[in-house]
Amino acid sequence: MILPAALAGGFSPSASDNAPIPPAANAVVKIQVDKLVNNPALKVAYGELVKNHPDWAQTADDALNQVLSKTGLDLANTYSALFFADIESAGDANNMYAGVIVTGAFSQSTLIERLEEQTRQNLTTTEYKGLTVYMAAQDKYEIGLLSQSELVAGTAKAVRDTIDVRRGDQKALSGSVIDTLDRLGSAVITGAFAPPEAIRIQLGKEVPQQYSASLGAFQNIDAIGFSVDLPGLSVNARVDARFTISSSVQDARDAITGLISIGKGTTQDPNLKAILGNIQVTASGSWLSVRETMSAAEIASLVGFLQPKE
Repeated sequence: MILPAALAGGFSPSASDNAPIPPAANAVVKIQVDKLVNNPALKVAYGELVKNHPDWAQTADDALNQVLSKTGLDLANTYSALFFADIESAGDANNMYAGVIVTGAFSQSTLIERLEEQTRQNLTTTEYKGLTVYMAAQDKYEIGLLSQSELVAGTAKAVRDTIDVRRGDQKALSGSVIDTLDRLGSAVITGAFAPPEAIRIQLGKEVPQQYSASLGAFQNIDAIGFSVDLPGLSVNARVDARFTISSSVQDARDAITGLISIGKGTTQDPNLKAILGNIQVTASGSWLSVRETMSAAEIASLVGFLQPKE
């Protein structure tokens, strides 16, 4: 399936502000696209990254213009994007459940025209509950036009369910995922998901004995959320987790702080050591919160550390 990069905007600042997120989803990520692409910190970071990638557009503005020419979408005027999925469907290409809701100031006809050009296939149209739906038989995705400034793209079932929610025939997603997303506030990027049982079991396995830290408490996670904000030339990152058993929260905090200490003791990179030293881990009630603020220089150092060495 192709979920085109062109369809990368569309959601209001609060996670639950009338967003037609289908109840079958258990993972949601929202991005305030215009705030992201217009942020000075992002443009500085792009300028640093592009030095090692001469085939990329050489400035952030050039990159935005490339997207505009290829897709007809001006990301600087695309308000936001809301991606949703059923995590457990990811391994089944024939039954994958995923979509993105897009809101912005764009020409729908131009988007469809450019999409057909990029994918080299003609989209057919139909109506579903009074709304126009474009279908791509080859890649098995659909695009539903929810309004003049809002559309949904994704797998057929995800698109039709979104229209059902918009029309009032299904209730929007609620519960732990939305509660976690709302808890994270209005950061530029936020996300939340409910870990499937297999992931929770994997999270709960013991780490190697030499680390002397048990991760068993993580089996009791109900939902995990994250956010990234860009105030000035820095990045605020946050991960929150809600536990079904409150006594597990302190155990999880101890495990994370222990692993951070191990990382600080083993790394020789002073910037990475500083990043680890600035991580704050707090526990309150059923919630565990991990927060970090990084400067542009620290981000560049971290990106360099994570890139594969030749």
